[in-house]
Amino acid sequence: MNNPSRFLCTAMAFLLLMQLSCFKGDFEAAVPPGGNDTGIVTPLPDPKPEEIQKVLIIGIDGCRGDAMRVADAPNIHGLLPNAIYSFDAVTQAPTISGPGWSSMLTGVWSNKHGVLDNDFSSANYGTYPALYHYLKTLQPDIHAVSICNWSPINQYLAVDAGIRINAKNDAAVKDSAVACLQNADPDLLFLHFDEVDGAGHSYGYDLAEPRYMGAINKADTYVGEVLAALRSRKDFAKENWLIVVSTDHGGKGTSHGGASYTEKNIFAIFHNKSFSTKEVLSDPDAFRIVELSDDRVGQYAFLTDFYDVDDYAALTIQFQVMAIRLSGDIPFITNKNWVSGMNRGFVINIKGQSWKANISDGNRRVDVDALSVPDLNDGRWHTLTAVFDRNGDMTIFQDGVKCGSAGMSGLTTIRPPGDTPVKLVMNEDITEGYGKSNFIMANVKIWNTILSDSYIAANSCDTTIKDNDPYKDKLLGWWKCFDRSGNLFKDHAGGGYDFQLSSPPERTMPQKDLCNTDIPLNKITIVDIMPTIVEWLGFQVDYSGWKLDGRSWLPHS
Repeated sequence: MNNPSRFLCTAMAFLLLMQLSCFKGDFEAAVPPGGNDTGIVTPLPDPKPEEIQKVLIIGIDGCRGDAMRVADAPNIHGLLPNAIYSFDAVTQAPTISGPGWSSMLTGVWSNKHGVLDNDFSSANYGTYPALYHYLKTLQPDIHAVSICNWSPINQYLAVDAGIRINAKNDAAVKDSAVACLQNADPDLLFLHFDEVDGAGHSYGYDLAEPRYMGAINKADTYVGEVLAALRSRKDFAKENWLIVVSTDHGGKGTSHGGASYTEKNIFAIFHNKSFSTKEVLSDPDAFRIVELSDDRVGQYAFLTDFYDVDDYAALTIQFQVMAIRLSGDIPFITNKNWVSGMNRGFVINIKGQSWKANISDGNRRVDVDALSVPDLNDGRWHTLTAVFDRNGDMTIFQDGVKCGSAGMSGLTTIRPPGDTPVKLVMNEDITEGYGKSNFIMANVKIWNTILSDSYIAANSCDTTIKDNDPYKDKLLGWWKCFDRSGNLFKDHAGGGYDFQLSSPPERTMPQKDLCNTDIPLNKITIVDIMPTIVEWLGFQVDYSGWKLDGRSWLPHS
């Protein structure tokens, strides 16, 4: 629309220049824009009308960010030369459609909007409403349209949109969007495509799965038709469109819902004709570690030739673990066949939502449970320590605090029987057929001595070993699990005892360091989409009043 104040200022400047051009004598004639050195002024052109801000949001359900990066998607990739974008963007667990689309459209995480699954029964939209509510409040006559292949978005999130269309498939979403752009005048148009997610559930969310990648290509062809209809609008030259393309979650195997990086990995593209290209990459200094995965992938780590544990009168094993859904009795680390606790060897293992330690010489077993301490299933790092004193007790600590002990003196040989080299395994037992769980494990250390209680309490999340460390020379193995490449957990104790991973690793970047301090993320998150859109439409984002978790990624912000 025209800006009267800007037009008035331009007219006044024009009159002033006309007056200056009439002076002779001591003043040199001013040469206005459009004039010449003779002092003759030509009329200035009318000011360009202000373009109307509009938004097109394209949601492609279940499309992993790394998959979109390499997909055959010429229409979506064609937006990148004028876009702020990331294929390393993230959402949070639970990585399910209900929480994902809620986070995108409310600008807050699930701990605020309350949606934890797909039934929306716990939604807190009264306190944290969706984008459409804010826009309707700020500008009642705004024209918002929502066209979805997953109807709960329209049923629960888009209730304040002027038009809501539930489409029977992705082709119908595309057809309705094209018709809307050709025959109506939306200020905001939201589209939801669902068939990429369907392909992931049917065939696997896998970059090597042609049917999953083919579904992304098909979605891209629909996006191409929508973009063609947008660019063909009769008033397109007067419109200034922000085009947002993103997704709600990634996937792993044929499912999603957990906290693995591939399930949290999304993409986000903010395109406008005036934007300069900017790819937002993950912080290169942030540590990445391997997630030991559950049965859908069967990830574990093994070391087939380690020290003979019977050579030492004492051992201390310590590591850190982060989990959100532990269950069963899967080993964290062991050197035994865990089909029976009476089998020779030691194990530190899951016990329900907590953990325990066991050791046996084949005739007698010793067990200590950590049931008196908080559960591990809280998404935070916990340090687990087990001290095995062959002449005294087996004692366990959680986060530096002693939580149980039992006498183990008198045990004889604890090395498993057979002539094979001594074996250590993480997330499995030595048969490699016991079973797997889902957790992140890091900073694994084994000493051939008893650490003092005070040392364990003071160093429960330490990722360095100082030169004057009293136990430095007793370290048999140290696996940080931060290795950025390769199929190994390198031994940082210097012994060369590297753990090998059972399959190519899946690395994740936790949002907390090993002492549970938040790591600032210089990356786009799903909650950033809502404030970016509100700001683009010309409204002031009330971050504190709305209690938003996201931020705007517009170039001037």
